[in-house]
Amino acid sequence: MAVTKSIHAIVAPWNSSQVADAFKDAFIAAGLMTEWYDSFTSGGDNHRILEGVYDNSKTYGKCYYHFYFHSAGINYKVCAGWDAVNHYPKGPTDVGTQKYDWIDDSSASSSVNSTGHSYFILSLTDTINCSLTRYTSGDRSFFTLRSSTSYQTFTIDPPSTTFRTWYQNALVGGFHTGLWFPQNNGNTGINFTNYNRTKRCLFGGGGARAAQAWLNSAIVIVSYGFQNMNTSAGLGNYYGSFDNISVALPHWYGADMNNGVLSDFLPVFNGIRPGSIYTQDLPDDFGIGGVRGSISNSITIQDTFVVTAGIEEYEVLAFRNSGSTSGAVAPLFLARTVG
Repeated sequence: MAVTKSIHAIVAPWNSSQVADAFKDAFIAAGLMTEWYDSFTSGGDNHRILEGVYDNSKTYGKCYYHFYFHSAGINYKVCAGWDAVNHYPKGPTDVGTQKYDWIDDSSASSSVNSTGHSYFILSLTDTINCSLTRYTSGDRSFFTLRSSTSYQTFTIDPPSTTFRTWYQNALVGGFHTGLWFPQNNGNTGINFTNYNRTKRCLFGGGGARAAQAWLNSAIVIVSYGFQNMNTSAGLGNYYGSFDNISVALPHWYGADMNNGVLSDFLPVFNGIRPGSIYTQDLPDDFGIGGVRGSISNSITIQDTFVVTAGIEEYEVLAFRNSGSTSGAVAPLFLARTVG
């Protein structure tokens, strides 16, 4: 199979409401919503709220994703509840508590226009064309926001997401934030990374200090990576380490490295589990691959990655150029577009 792909073009000169409309169309097509939970303008920004429902039977079974669309780009924050009449965050059943139910140490109403505690998804310029591309397989969609060669790819856990029992049961006291990013880990792998959390977020929220109003640093949900190794010509100076990764992906060169192996091995790895809290793998149309040699230092976003022409082809949704043509692998997060 292959993903369903749709491109939402944002043609310059554009305004922030047009960017918001592109996100709306992509999120509806992905099955994440039928309409924004709330939509308003404040502080010069277009604000849009997506409601993520993960367990209606639990007190904290929902997450509200607050997107800020403005002339310089897009930010987002999360909160445990949202007042769609007054347009500000709250708790799931009451007015809520600052630092816990929303990301700020100020009141709910004054926190709305504060982007200082938000995560900046991508810088955009209204004189440059940009796009939001949706890649969907089953219930899972990834979105690549692109402006020239700058990009950010992200996903939002759909309502059908299933969790480990111990995590699901904990939604009575904390909420799940399911917006995360496939990104390179600075070495030879791909991280799935969460950025924006309150103290009440089940994944990573417990790391906040007593006086801390938010957590906006990267927390790696899971890390996949390739082993460093020499090239078949003996280039490189590696010792077979797996750098800064939690899940090792095996690969090897051919007979020059191991005379029992007659060909190189560097497949696209699918069946990828997005983290310890989940019970499901990502659909097989999404995977992690890599390239070596001269091509490993010349990758750009949304390049085509061909395994077998016309049969198995992918697009690059996240990557890191290796910086060399030695044994290092340039890691790729991929969506299958042909096959």
